[in-house]
Amino acid sequence: MTELPDFSLTTMKANMSSYSPGNMTRPAPPDQTQFFVWHANGTLGGHQVTLLFVGGGIFVDIELAPKVLRMMDSAPYNLDLEKKATMVMVGSGGLHHLHLQPTKEWENPDKWQHLETRLHSSLAGLQTWLPKATMMYFTIHSMCDDLLVEEGWAAAADKYNSGKGKCEGVRCDEATFNRKGAMHWYSREMSVLRNKGHADRWGVVDAFKMTDGQCWATGDGRHFNPLLPQFTMAAMSQSMPLRVL
Repeated sequence: MTELPDFSLTTMKANMSSYSPGNMTRPAPPDQTQFFVWHANGTLGGHQVTLLFVGGGIFVDIELAPKVLRMMDSAPYNLDLEKKATMVMVGSGGLHHLHLQPTKEWENPDKWQHLETRLHSSLAGLQTWLPKATMMYFTIHSMCDDLLVEEGWAAAADKYNSGKGKCEGVRCDEATFNRKGAMHWYSREMSVLRNKGHADRWGVVDAFKMTDGQCWATGDGRHFNPLLPQFTMAAMSQSMPLRVL
C-alpha cells in the first residue's frame, strides 16, 4: 500500500506541506482539514485489483465525493480514474450524524435533515462522471443498544425507545444514536437508492441487514469488525465473478 499526499478540504487540492514518502507528518486524527489517500495493488478472488481509499476519521460530506474523486485525476495523484475506475463505493457515514441528546450536543443536525438531497446529489454526480463503472453504496450499520459505551447514554436511549426521550431539533426523535435512529436513517437512504434515477445503477452492500442482531460481533454496539470480510465479499460479488476454490 502507498500513502499518497493528503487531500485538503480547505483548499480542495493536495496538501504537499506535510508529504514525505515513508515519513508522513500531520495533525493527529481526527484532522478537520484533510482526507487520507491510500493506494494499493493486490489479488482478490483470483483477480488483480487496484484499490483507492479517500477518507478519514472525520465528518465527510457525501455530496463532495464527485468533486474530490475528480481531483484524484489531477497532479500530484494523476490516477486517471475517469478512464480506469471499474467500481466506486460510497457510504453516508450515518452513525456520525445521529445525536446523543441530552447527554451530548447534536453536532450536525443539518446533515441529518437534508440527507435525501445530499445523497441524491452525490449519486447523480458520480453516475454522470463514471457512466461505465459499477456503483456500490454501503449503508448505515445497525446498532446494539445494550453495548453502547457513552456515559449516561444507555439510559437515555432506552427512554427514546419507549417514547419518553427529550431532544431539540426537527424530527430529532428519529435521529437518536441507537438502533431506532439507525433504522430511520437506513429507511431514508434506501428510499433514495430506490429512486428511478439510481435503482438501475447502484448495487447495495446492505450493512444494516448484515449487522442487525449480530451483537456477538461488536464490543461497542456499532463497529462490527468480524463482519468486514462479509462486507467485502458482498461488494466484490456484485462487481466481478469470484472464483470458487
